[in-house]
Amino acid sequence: MDLRSEVLARVRAELGSLTPIPGERSIYRCGKARLNVRSASQKNGDKYWFDVTPSFYERRKVDYFLYGCGSAQKIYVFPVAEFAEMIKGASLGGQKQVPNFTIYLDRHEFEPAGMANSTHEIRRFLNAFSIVQR
Repeated sequence: MDLRSEVLARVRAELGSLTPIPGERSIYRCGKARLNVRSASQKNGDKYWFDVTPSFYERRKVDYFLYGCGSAQKIYVFPVAEFAEMIKGASLGGQKQVPNFTIYLDRHEFEPAGMANSTHEIRRFLNAFSIVQR
């Protein structure tokens, strides 16, 4: 089973049924909540790089962001309002020119791209499935 499938299986085990939103590869409905579920394999030490589509948090297209880092046992669960605050000012990159960020698993820190001096402590979000209001 690939990492994405493992992360989705863990989310289902923790939260129950997930229904894919048609036309959205990584957005699922869980009760009334809309979840953006992503995963990344280890890239460099305990660093995991992600990008995010701004409409997901600017237009409240999702309620929670779930990021699996290297395994299904390490999933950060961010409410949209807190995520939007952390990603502010992140540099744009990649083919789609969207905000990027790094999660440092060993330090439980979130770093918006281009803002090494503006990290956020995220330990409280690790495997915090109980914060999802379904």
